[in-house]
Amino acid sequence: MRRISAHEVCWDARGSIHVLHAGAEWRELVYVTSRAGSRRGDHYHAQCRELIVLLSGRASLQVRTVDGGQVHRSELGAMEGVVFEPGEAHALTAIEDTCWIAARSLACDPGADDMVRCVVEEAE
Repeated sequence: MRRISAHEVCWDARGSIHVLHAGAEWRELVYVTSRAGSRRGDHYHAQCRELIVLLSGRASLQVRTVDGGQVHRSELGAMEGVVFEPGEAHALTAIEDTCWIAARSLACDPGADDMVRCVVEEAE
């Protein structure tokens, strides 16, 4: 997992422009909303890289490698993001109502087995 954040590059009376340097080619963009307390994820991708950028709200993030690695926990706020590599299981729990963009390096194909469901971390 690699964290990324937005950098303001331009500001004028109309507002501002921020740039995220994610370093990859993305094939699909998904807009997601989640209510406070809801959980999404608990999966990994076999071949696909995935980028998540929170646009608003706060969320807790749990990540581990599928080879049984240790769970890493962190928090994301607005205009912060992460890039997941293939084999990094991840789950996101909304602390507040959130909306975010998810980008994938491969387009979703219901016939492919790229997304593998798993439990990143058992609920306490």
